[in-house]
Amino acid sequence: LGVIYRRLSQFEMAHGQDPDQSLQSSIDALQRAIQLNPGALFAYNSLGNALSQKASLEMARGSDPRAWLKQSIDVFEQAIEINPQYYASFVNLGVTYMELATFEMQHGNDPFDSHEAAIRNYRKALALNQGSAIVYNNLANVYKDRALYLFEHSQNPTSDLKRADELYAQSMRIKPDYPQTYTNAGGGHRLLAMYELSQSRDPGSEMELAMRDLEAGLKINPSIMETHLEIALVHLLKAEQAIAKKKSPGPAFQASEEALKRALEVDPDSTTARLAMVDLALLHAEWRIHHQQNPKHWIDIAGEVLQQVQQLKPDSTGGLERGAQLFRWKAEWKILKGESAEPEIRQGLEKAQAALLINSKLASAYLTQGILFFLQQDKKRAAAALEQAISIDQNLKNKVVPYLQRVR
Repeated sequence: LGVIYRRLSQFEMAHGQDPDQSLQSSIDALQRAIQLNPGALFAYNSLGNALSQKASLEMARGSDPRAWLKQSIDVFEQAIEINPQYYASFVNLGVTYMELATFEMQHGNDPFDSHEAAIRNYRKALALNQGSAIVYNNLANVYKDRALYLFEHSQNPTSDLKRADELYAQSMRIKPDYPQTYTNAGGGHRLLAMYELSQSRDPGSEMELAMRDLEAGLKINPSIMETHLEIALVHLLKAEQAIAKKKSPGPAFQASEEALKRALEVDPDSTTARLAMVDLALLHAEWRIHHQQNPKHWIDIAGEVLQQVQQLKPDSTGGLERGAQLFRWKAEWKILKGESAEPEIRQGLEKAQAALLINSKLASAYLTQGILFFLQQDKKRAAAALEQAISIDQNLKNKVVPYLQRVR
């Protein structure tokens, strides 16, 4: 009965209905099943999955999921106490610890312990079943996510990314027709390309490897949103590289936009793809402002897409932070035209502060905040925000230092 209620809740979620009642009925029934038969491993595993689903639901609503995740972890660990060889619970513990790490990263907390726990449990699962392509893929994802955290906190992600690439390759050898692994591997190469670019090195070879894997994934299944999104992000990185070399980013802009449109055709409700579309529009606007061209078209697109993000996910940290960027570029354009930009600066500062209330270690929000204070001619607060940005993420040095030199 608990399993049936959980499947009903999954159906309700997929069709935009409130799954709370069905999910709670599932949890209640599975807890009762365990009371009646304390050795029923399947009931423990199903209950852990139901609690984890509840946590994911709370996280999507902007609520703190940690109490549900910890309950889920406790249940999976109870199953392992009954049977230390219970493969499914080790896998599910890995998944649950990864969800906990994701929440911690989104809220400025160190996910090291959660990543380590996920790695430990996935490796125990592989010791029981070395032929699981999905577990190799999931383990690689842990290393890739940890690499992202390292990169965003001024540490070298190379070692974790190389380990992830080896694990993705093993997953591909076992199951060469699993498209998600190719998408994830492509994302790992894109992240390494970002790191190479931040170190003033040529990221070309990593971008080529990223496109190789992503195109291989598309051949298997052209209807995965994340694959199109990753392709768009690779082209967006190419645009950034072209701008840094004072070349035209036009072809990369166009390729990125086309891939994002395909991503949104596959999943019209994807906030991640929409945020990438905002990044593209803002980079367009920045390029035009630096060339003293009217950025209104791209600023309007960024604003429209951010409104869609707000409707889908009102408390999105990424949406708030990009909203601050949007007002920054509105302000820059007005100042360039000799007009007052105080309303735009004030609104941008409000957005940046709202993002920082959710994640106090969001370096990009401090960067935008510092630039807005600079535009407001408040040098003291500009310097404080810019120094905070670079203390969190040294990769922002090239963007921060020119402003710091002007406010000190």
